[in-house]
This record gives sequence, structure tokens and C-alpha cells, in this order.
Amino acid sequence: LLLTILSGFIAVLYGYITSKQILSAKSGNKKMKEVAEAIQIGAKAYLNRQYTTISIVGFVVLIIIILAFGILVGIGYLIGATLSGIAGYIGMLVSVQANIIDLLEKIQRDSNSSMLFISHDLAVVKKIADYVQAEGGWITQQDLENHHSDVDEPISTEFRGITVWECPPNGSGIAALMALNIAEGFNLPEMGEQSPDRYHYLVESMRLGYADALQYVADPRMADVPIKEMVSKDYASKRRGAINVDIAMKEVAFGSPAGNSDTVYLTEVDGQGNA
Repeated sequence: LLLTILSGFIAVLYGYITSKQILSAKSGNKKMKEVAEAIQIGAKAYLNRQYTTISIVGFVVLIIIILAFGILVGIGYLIGATLSGIAGYIGMLVSVQANIIDLLEKIQRDSNSSMLFISHDLAVVKKIADYVQAEGGWITQQDLENHHSDVDEPISTEFRGITVWECPPNGSGIAALMALNIAEGFNLPEMGEQSPDRYHYLVESMRLGYADALQYVADPRMADVPIKEMVSKDYASKRRGAINVDIAMKEVAFGSPAGNSDTVYLTEVDGQGNA
């Protein structure tokens, strides 16, 4: 019983001890990858045990052990196998993390390339595309090979002396900036941190922000998005007037941040009826 339980603890603790040894040997260079490799060493021998623990075979073995050696030994096996399974699971997760680290390091190395790592590592591209296709997705290898990333200028607003940044449209982060501009006009600190009034004004401000975002946010390369007007303090003041002190808005309409541009038509008629 004790030996069975002890084997599970050894599986979990060995990786920890080994990782400590690696880190102490490489003082000042505590990379996540080194820790990952250290944990893998401790869990690798027990990786297959994970599947046994949760499989029908593992259940049958457990029943046989209980019948042959008694309930205490069976419990010991179950505890030891479970702990070993945990170690194996950690090893498998860390193995995935190590692969991700390798890929991110490669992206970093190739960051000066206009195509990043895509044009240099078609094996990664194929692996991603094959997985998406296997899960019923639509992304193909050609889609990834033809992809290029855009670096956009962030947008911001000032909220009580703090600069808040968001990604620009076509992202919806502008809604948060608009909501902050609207909420800034209310004396929120005096309302209390968890007061109904505070939540009322914050929620209503956010509703107004999203109403405009849903109406105007689009790809600036394909549509005219009045970003400057949407995050202006003057526009926030106009929108703030739509919030009722006592009751939530039944319907939240979008505003006109860029103003109206309808045609003005004038008709003049003289005293003789000539138009």
C-alpha cells in the first residue's frame, strides 16, 4: 500500500526536484522552457499511466487488485495510479507548452521579416491548417501562406488623468473609450464602490458606447469610421444627456458623432403666390 502511494508521489516530485537542480545550475537564466524540460524528465516515465488510470483496463485492474489483495491495497493502487496520472498529464501539457515556446521563439527571431515565420516554416502552417480542417473549419494552408499582419495605431482617451488605450476599429474597443468619456461626467466616487447608482451610470454609459460601436465600427480601409469624433469629450457630453437619473433606457439609439449631413431645402413664396 505504502509503496504504491509512494510511487505516485515520486512521479510528481521528481520533476520538481530536477527542475530545481537545472535552475540552480543555470543561475539567473530561469527560462520557462528549462522548467518545462525538467518537469518532462520527471513525468515522462509515467505518461502512459495517465491513459491506464482513466481507461476501462485500469478499472478492471483495480477490481482485480481489490478482489485479490483487499480494499486497502486497491485504494493504494488507485491513489498511486492517480498521482502518476497527474504527473503524466503535467508532462503532456508541458510538452505542448514547450512546442509553443519553440514556435514563439521562432516568430521572435523572424519578426523582421514581412511574412514573419509563415514563409519560413510551412510545416507549422500545414499543421495548423490540417487541424482546423479536421475540426470542420475553413482555414486552408493557402490562407495562412497569403496572410500578412497589419500594425495599427492605437486609440486612446483620458479618464481622470489616466490614459486608456484600445485597439482601433475594426475592433470594438472604442466602445469602452466612449463609455469612459460618458461616465467621467458623473460623480462616481461619491456614489460608493458597490452602490446601485454607480452601477446604473456605468451600465448606461456602456450601453451608449456599444450602440454607437455597433452602428459605426467597421474596417477603416473599407468604410468611413468617425473615430476622432466618437472619442471626443464634446460628443460624450451630448450622449450623457440620454441617461436618466432614475430609470434605465428602454431603447438605446446610436448617436451622430460626425453630425448630420442631410440636404437643406428652402422654398420661398411671394405675395402673389409665386414659388
